[in-house]
Amino acid sequence: MANFRYRQFCALARAAEILCERWNLLIIRELLFGPRRFGDLRKGLGEVSPSVLSERLDHLESVAVIRKTELPPPASCAAYELDEAGTALLPAIRELGRWGARFLLPLEEGERPSAASLGAYLRMLACESATPPVRLNLQTADDGGTYLFHIHGSDQGTSVTDGAQHADALIHGPAIDLLAAASGFRTVESCVAAGTLSIDGNRVSVLCLPKLFRSCFPPAKEHHWNRKRPNQGETA
Repeated sequence: MANFRYRQFCALARAAEILCERWNLLIIRELLFGPRRFGDLRKGLGEVSPSVLSERLDHLESVAVIRKTELPPPASCAAYELDEAGTALLPAIRELGRWGARFLLPLEEGERPSAASLGAYLRMLACESATPPVRLNLQTADDGGTYLFHIHGSDQGTSVTDGAQHADALIHGPAIDLLAAASGFRTVESCVAAGTLSIDGNRVSVLCLPKLFRSCFPPAKEHHWNRKRPNQGETA
């Protein structure tokens, strides 16, 4: 693999050389929340070929961003996880994801949000300061099955964990509508009225959902769910 170089003595250029080659940032995204097997990475990345993925993994391992590990029983198989340099990236990755989220909606043609993208998005935008003390379970489904996330607001901020726990309410629906409601792109009420989200439990607590996450949209910008993005050269 011919890694690109800027040939500049610059820390930002060096970071770009490591991270900005295609797939590298997304591999790190897949490893943000724990070790992943090669097959798990291929599934999460979607279109990458086995040979290209192997090359990218070898490169990231050579610069100590990731490392090989062994999953404990019952899996007992090889996997990849973030190394020290990769773990040090987490605050920057979170902020980069928050910045990129403002361009996330509406969907581009061919995009299909998954449960994995929902989990990554929620963790990136979770508030780190005090949030309303509510507990919500979010449920969605994709080709991989049904997934549940537990959202807990507290004085310490918002935590997001996999799986259901005791909660004030359960919100279920497509990942895209859960993303829209959590981000404030759409209100929970409008999603329920449209029939895309349904609620079991305390409906008042569900109104706190967008308060548990950092807003990623400029406050002066009006959001239309079905609006089209401007083409290059056009003015929004």
